Amino acid sequence: MASKKAKIFLRNQTAVFGSVIIILTIVIAFLGYWIMPDATPNANDRIAELKKQAPGFSTEVLLVPRNIKVENLNFLERWFSGQESAYIARPFLKYEVLEGNQKIVLDINNGGESYSKETYTLEDLSGGGDFSMKEILTNQIERRTYWFGTDLSGRDMLSKLIFGARISIAIGCITVILSAVIGLLLGSFAGYFGGWVDQVVLWFMSVVWSVPRIMLVIAISMALQQVGVWITFVAVGLTMWVEVARVVRGKVLEVKEYQYVEAAKSYGASHIRIILKYILPSIVGPVVVVFTATFADAILIEAGLSFLGLGVKSPMPSWGLMIQEGYAMITSDGAWYLIFFPAICISLLVFSFNLVGNGLRDALDPKNVLK
Repeated sequence: MASKKAKIFLRNQTAVFGSVIIILTIVIAFLGYWIMPDATPNANDRIAELKKQAPGFSTEVLLVPRNIKVENLNFLERWFSGQESAYIARPFLKYEVLEGNQKIVLDINNGGESYSKETYTLEDLSGGGDFSMKEILTNQIERRTYWFGTDLSGRDMLSKLIFGARISIAIGCITVILSAVIGLLLGSFAGYFGGWVDQVVLWFMSVVWSVPRIMLVIAISMALQQVGVWITFVAVGLTMWVEVARVVRGKVLEVKEYQYVEAAKSYGASHIRIILKYILPSIVGPVVVVFTATFADAILIEAGLSFLGLGVKSPMPSWGLMIQEGYAMITSDGAWYLIFFPAICISLLVFSFNLVGNGLRDALDPKNVLK
């Protein structure tokens, strides 16, 4: 039976395409800082001279040691929070070594135009180490290519998009978990016990359902008197359980009348055992389909909240926040990519979850399985 369902799903090419996009996004989100060109915390290595550079822009930079000590984090710490850079990157068009290899003069790159000169001594660049100018030029000059351009602060757009994938996947997962816990609990109890329990749960569902989700999230954030990524996660998760509860209640009302459930009751099985062992496994299909829609809705709501300034806060990247920053420059020439790339990421990921949901609906439909 399971293999038949898998074959039905795999025959749905659009669902398979959506699955590939989702898996790829999850892998990118999981790798995070390990694959970001800018692996500093929140991808926040700003180069002011390189603000709003078009996709594909490339330049050489000189890495100048910072005057503060930077702690080297271990492998897992770097994966979770990034590694603060020990250098300040100075973009240049060309350089000249003077005074017997003791000084270097840079023609600073302001997005392709030289507008000033900066001078650094060997002591400035060695960071207290015993290095020659040749070693410094070899080890501390690198070429950086910004494949997706830079934002208004000179931050790498590709790194921000990767970080935004982590935010979107995280909020989807947390939302699905909270929706599963609350929705399955209330929906199964309402459908199984009926009576006043059902009436109370239905009333509560109707109240939550009647309030627009974004307004409810804003209300929760205001009640907690905080905004930010974790508050956004919790607030969105607490508003997305109603659809799960509604579907679970309806299916439980149907399944609890089946003979094997009546048989379990006659053998004296407890209500909790009947719900967990006999009823919930029978309604997995519809619930999984609802979860895919919930995941997609959570991504959209988080993006909307961040766009409105009520979600993720700068400097932490979020696709919605990136669109908001790009929207502020919508009348500026050459700023199209600031909105285009995060908007494509949101649209493609939400579209993929909808495709997978449709594929799961067909694969888990008993009528299709029995054909």
